[in-house]
Amino acid sequence: MIVKVLGCPPIEQLGFPVHQLAGKTIMDARKKNPKGLKRKLPDDTSQKAFDLLSKMLIMKPEDRITVNEALEHPYLADLHAQMGVEPSCSEVFDSDFEERMKYTYNAQRLKELMYQEVQEYKFFLENKNHQNLGTTTEMDITDASMNA
Repeated sequence: MIVKVLGCPPIEQLGFPVHQLAGKTIMDARKKNPKGLKRKLPDDTSQKAFDLLSKMLIMKPEDRITVNEALEHPYLADLHAQMGVEPSCSEVFDSDFEERMKYTYNAQRLKELMYQEVQEYKFFLENKNHQNLGTTTEMDITDASMNA
């Protein structure tokens, strides 16, 4: 969808690995006229908002605005003023678990786990309203879901 709106990125931005289908979509976009990002946004979109969004949609990851740069963008200045002290993370987030999960569970097992999680949460919410003493623990939810 981004390519349909923005058009095919400059050839120098295509020098990174992409999924085969994504690559085909990008190359097919060379034949079409892009609609343009401004035409997809409300008429009263500020120039600062447009600038930030444009920088976030750059195709090549190395050229795209970083999270820290985006947070410092003038469009978000009002939010910073409201925050007072900015929260920060003391360590880098480790997303390697996503890669490991691909090899641990197949799609069907992930669906089953997600369904189980939803059912346990639903059980928790239903019972939370009926309990006057204490709170439901993770153990209570697990026990209840196994007995259901």
